[in-house]
Amino acid sequence: MAAFDRINSGIPEMDTALDSIRLGDNVVWRISELSEFKAFVTPFIAQAMRDKRSIVYLRYADTEPLTGYFTEIKRVLIPLSHRFETFAADIHNVIEKEGREIFYIFDCLSELQTAWATDLMMGNFFKVTAPFLSSLDCVSYFPIKRGKHSLGSVNKILGTAQIFLDVYSDNRNYYIGGDIPQNTGKAVVLLQNAADKLSTAAYALGKLYLFGREIPQDKELAVYWLTRSADAGNEFAQSLLEHMESYDQSRVQNAYMNMLLSLVRLLNENYNKTDRSVRMHIDKKQRAEIRRKKQALGVKEDHTIRQG
Repeated sequence: MAAFDRINSGIPEMDTALDSIRLGDNVVWRISELSEFKAFVTPFIAQAMRDKRSIVYLRYADTEPLTGYFTEIKRVLIPLSHRFETFAADIHNVIEKEGREIFYIFDCLSELQTAWATDLMMGNFFKVTAPFLSSLDCVSYFPIKRGKHSLGSVNKILGTAQIFLDVYSDNRNYYIGGDIPQNTGKAVVLLQNAADKLSTAAYALGKLYLFGREIPQDKELAVYWLTRSADAGNEFAQSLLEHMESYDQSRVQNAYMNMLLSLVRLLNENYNKTDRSVRMHIDKKQRAEIRRKKQALGVKEDHTIRQG
């Protein structure tokens, strides 16, 4: 198959919504519990087996195996070394050995933070590994725990992954939404479908509209979704609704302060230019006066250029 060819995820409705996962895609699933990831990785493995795909499970966590009853797929145990370089090299050696168009299942990325005591290294690991997988037209599934990592670390993953999905669940259903760089509109639709029934998804959608990131800011829609989430018992949504005006005021204050800082910088630049021109003018007058006094005393001008 050619690079960027569509593959089946085992969930036709999701394939339609995402316009399919493609060869070379790294798919990151942000979850609250590993059971949410299993709900999507299980049909993915089953479909890959029907399609005669080679599947490799990279096992490095102490958690329950993510591949369930699929004992026939290849499992590679990677010791979770405390050294980033050693662990990353072991993973890359496996990827290089397995070759092209392999379907990978990774243990939870959040386990790397436990081993390395910093989640920035987790972000670095993904940033150097995902492009290598893409170059070999592999398809890879990575779970990551929600609320466990810094914004800087998550942004490294967001900036590298082809698809980044948030998974939400209630007692009966699973919902997905998130960041799909190829089509932000579809991500919003997916999140909205979840928000219709799940307060956490409604909260996420409300924040998206409130702050206007990736989509046009819409305060009315923000209030609508945040209210629905708050009515369902989400305390964070309620707090955001109660302090919404302070967020707006904060943005105005930030803009005002930025304007003042720009004005101060401009004044400083103009002052420095004026100050330099005044000093140059004074220096010329002083040099002329010194030259005149030397001539009056009969001292010869020294025009030798001294080096060193």
